[in-house]
Amino acid sequence: MIKKEQFKTMGKIELRRLLYGISRRDVREITNETIAKCRNISVEEAKKKKLVLAHEAMKVADYFGFEVVD
Repeated sequence: MIKKEQFKTMGKIELRRLLYGISRRDVREITNETIAKCRNISVEEAKKKKLVLAHEAMKVADYFGFEVVD
């Protein structure tokens, strides 16, 4: 379980640390795909982005089955 306050605009590395226990490769791929879908850009452009918005981070955590609590 992850507290909702922990989700903010953060770097990709911070998100990987928050999702400890999931392989870096898997988190990287899903994060880039989520950024691409939410921002309507290509995956190649998403790879260049350094920041993950809060709602995107929550979608990535939800994908991997983490619960978000208030």
